[in-house]
Amino acid sequence: MQILELIEKKLDEIQKKEYLLIGIIMIVGLIFRIIITPWNLPSVASDVVIFFIEAFNFSNNNYEFFNPRFLWPFLLSIFFRIFEFNSYIEYVNLIRIVSIGLSLITIPVVYLIGKKFFEKKYSFLVASFFAFSIQIIENSTWGITEPLFLLLALGSFYFMLNYNSKYTIFSFILASLSFDTRVNGIVILMIILIGYS
Repeated sequence: MQILELIEKKLDEIQKKEYLLIGIIMIVGLIFRIIITPWNLPSVASDVVIFFIEAFNFSNNNYEFFNPRFLWPFLLSIFFRIFEFNSYIEYVNLIRIVSIGLSLITIPVVYLIGKKFFEKKYSFLVASFFAFSIQIIENSTWGITEPLFLLLALGSFYFMLNYNSKYTIFSFILASLSFDTRVNGIVILMIILIGYS
């Protein structure tokens, strides 16, 4: 009986250090993403070529072929202005790094949403399921829009779940940006509208 109480006490102590646990989950998630990313190959997603061209043009102040879904290429163009490379594969790897970073930033958001519905220990489990989902890991290594879309959509839900009128605008801004990132973001916008009505 004392062993069970000791284990429960240790688990409670660990749960009190929630930022440390989330940090550990993020670090392990980063290690998984680094290991499975084919750094020496181009992305398997054909959209990456289009994002690269658009981001490269935006980084050179060429907005001639401006696309309504500008957010992902525009974000990438900021990094393209900072880092200049000589080959396409180096730019693809930069796109992958940005995508992986966005995927990792989403983990604490998932944890915070989980805390709205569950106890802390289950919220850690929810964040872990998200962090180590093979589809989430795979999509983050391709350099496509899913990590940005998930961050914006989940951020929108988080602000909606706060039930505070001062966060309403953030919820709508993130929902509309998720719609700009992916067309199916219109569903997020409708859910937010229904949630506030």
